[in-house]
Amino acid sequence: MKTYQYIQILSTLVWLIVPFVRTRSKHFYFFLFLGLNDLIGLFLWYGFGLSSQTFWIPVLYLTTVSIDRNFLTKNLMRIFIGFILMLILNYYSTTYFQYIFSLLSDIIILIVFARYLFWEFIQNDKVSLFYIVMTFYSLFAVSKSILMVSNISLGINAFYVGTILEIVIGLFLIFMRRDVKFSLNL
Repeated sequence: MKTYQYIQILSTLVWLIVPFVRTRSKHFYFFLFLGLNDLIGLFLWYGFGLSSQTFWIPVLYLTTVSIDRNFLTKNLMRIFIGFILMLILNYYSTTYFQYIFSLLSDIIILIVFARYLFWEFIQNDKVSLFYIVMTFYSLFAVSKSILMVSNISLGINAFYVGTILEIVIGLFLIFMRRDVKFSLNL
């Protein structure tokens, strides 16, 4: 096996553990879909030689709408209808469209976590370390998507560097089980 394969397998293992550590979190389903996305990707690649890219649009849709557990459970029927539409869209999409969809999905996730970070500060006058980490995670995902859309050869190298950073973030989420909030007041 090559180094990047070990990195991908380690990333998958880490992100499969995160949802089990964060079961009570309002972001449980988000972590669950992230872990399942990696697992499905490994299964398709090593089992059938297929790229996980074939399922990016529906999985990214589910990941994006599942950031908030309450939103997901309250809008289950609408989300299911949207999922069916995403399956159809995915079937007729091109690789470039899948990259663009991935970029837009990552931007939405970044905005949502940055919004949570902002509102935590506004409401409680404290900064949430969890939301800082998730905002940086989303920022890495956006940068990986930008590199994949703009330059595929550079994008692959940056993808694995970003994946190593995501492994570190996943380990942080596993071992830091309680959100640390701190005040910026002196």
